[in-house]
Amino acid sequence: MQNNRTGTNRGSSHNRSINRRANDRSGGSLTIIGEGDLSANRAAGRNVRRTAGAKNTINQKRRRKKRLLRRIWRDVVYISLFIVVFAAAFHLLRVFGSSGDDQTVEAQKITNVSLIEEINVSESEEIVLNLTDVDLTGYTIVVDPGHGGEDPGCMSGSIWECDINLAVAEKVADFLERYGATVVMTRTEDEYLSLTDRAEIANEAEADYFVSLHCNSYDDDASISGLECYYYPGMEDGEVFAAAITAYMDENTEINVRKYEDNDLSVLRNTAMTAVLVEMGYMSSPTELANLTSDSYQTQLAQAIAEGIVFAISQE
Repeated sequence: MQNNRTGTNRGSSHNRSINRRANDRSGGSLTIIGEGDLSANRAAGRNVRRTAGAKNTINQKRRRKKRLLRRIWRDVVYISLFIVVFAAAFHLLRVFGSSGDDQTVEAQKITNVSLIEEINVSESEEIVLNLTDVDLTGYTIVVDPGHGGEDPGCMSGSIWECDINLAVAEKVADFLERYGATVVMTRTEDEYLSLTDRAEIANEAEADYFVSLHCNSYDDDASISGLECYYYPGMEDGEVFAAAITAYMDENTEINVRKYEDNDLSVLRNTAMTAVLVEMGYMSSPTELANLTSDSYQTQLAQAIAEGIVFAISQE
């Protein structure tokens, strides 16, 4: 019995000694860890490592996403800058290019206007009037040189229809005034007038007649030539007026008269008086273009048109 107690005492004394040393190392607090606690700690450690790995993966994805966004933003900025630079360069090219074109056009206009100014309308004083027994005193006639300004009309190289129209219209006005008519010109220089403006000028003048002068062109067939006279469809007075003008010119002048017919044209539709539009010739015909740009032919043509008008009025 004593031996057992002695062994028990020794074992108990040994355990106390171990616990005391453990207690001394832990600063006086003793924690006894069992096998279950050790397993739990190991599992917790693994969970911590997994969590840390997952966080690292998420952080890496975030960093990759940020780098991708930065690259996209950089590309957008570069593309935007390229577009801005390209647009600015294109605008400058248009500005300087159009400036050069405008200077060329303006030079052509100045040349054409100077040619018109060289035409001496007073030369018609030497021409004998053929209808001396007709007096148009009291009649107001509007002469409308077609196109002008930013609207040159038909073009053949540096030759513009609006310039021919104005040159002939001034001569027509001169002849009509010789017969006593009061003449109103819709334009006396190279300026733009809308079709509505032209009709309004005639209506406000309370004119008796309206005559618009133009040149024709047909690029598909250069052989087509001749003067044409148009009236508004259904306007009997316009038809009679056009027929009389072209009949007189065809029988009494050397002007090539092609036809007269109706045509739904704005200036004919919106004028309140008897109105016709005269296409004086085809600029697409080389022969007729040469005539239309000749001062002597312009005078001949103007007298033929004016006296056609005088004759038509005298027949009413």
